[in-house]
Amino acid sequence: MKLIKAEEFSRLYITDSIFLVCFSMNGCPPCVALDVVLPTIDNIDVYKILSDTERNRELAKEFGVVGYPTMLIFKDKKVLDRKGGYKNKQQIEEWVNKYLNQN
Repeated sequence: MKLIKAEEFSRLYITDSIFLVCFSMNGCPPCVALDVVLPTIDNIDVYKILSDTERNRELAKEFGVVGYPTMLIFKDKKVLDRKGGYKNKQQIEEWVNKYLNQN
């Protein structure tokens, strides 16, 4: 899992690769719990965006993020799916695999 800012996301977004972004907030208990799980996900590139700056909050708003954590799967400049709240490793991997197996 790599921590990125909105500017770095813009470069990822224009690629055709599939990736997961977790919008997170400091001090949010489910976000802190996901910080342990997300680095163990190895079947997809995982990025984390902290909504701690105005630009990062604007990006979250652009994608309809209203609660934290919110995970989104992207491909070809589109949101394929989203999940809110804490999910364990198995739940995340099963969710991601649905989209990886479509390719």
